[in-house]
Amino acid sequence: AVVSTQSTGGGDEMKKLKEDTSCFVKISQNNKYFPNSRDRPCYVEGEPENVNRALRIIQDKITNDNAKRGPGTVDEQRKKACKVIIGSNAAGKTIGKGGENVIRLKESFNVFVKVMSREEIIQGLDERTVTVSSNTGNLDNIMDATCDIVNMAAQMTNGGTDKNLDYDYFMGGEGPPPVAAPGAGANNSFNNSFNSNSGGRG
Repeated sequence: AVVSTQSTGGGDEMKKLKEDTSCFVKISQNNKYFPNSRDRPCYVEGEPENVNRALRIIQDKITNDNAKRGPGTVDEQRKKACKVIIGSNAAGKTIGKGGENVIRLKESFNVFVKVMSREEIIQGLDERTVTVSSNTGNLDNIMDATCDIVNMAAQMTNGGTDKNLDYDYFMGGEGPPPVAAPGAGANNSFNNSFNSNSGGRG
């Protein structure tokens, strides 16, 4: 999911998010962004149903972001989209053969699914972003489709992401060999990305 720094609600709300979902949540520092963006990655780990709940809580904050709070708030287009970072292996399966899985998600949930293209891939980084949006802004549909993608990624080897990865290494387009993401197993691990929205992607 992508949310302004204001929408995270500060330490108290993040503490409540962890308590309410029983998830491990780690947000990058204010000046730590996903490469080629102004998005702050947020790592969430826990049982699949708990991760899905955390994702919905975060996206709800995005949707209800108050534009009167000044710079860093989320624009209207962003409120109709949820973005997650998953392993490259899972990104391929999200698309499916001939785009069949994207078509399934579109038909099942009335959403658009955009997977980071090969041209946008960061050299050496074994992760890609997936953005789920809807013209209608139907949050339930957006989140059902997003959770479908996240749950699928959790079942794959290296389908998740690495909570200790330092994206600074990749800011110049090159970096060290990526660290293997946690195994999928019973726990679901993936990244949301929090958007500082100071000239960031819409």
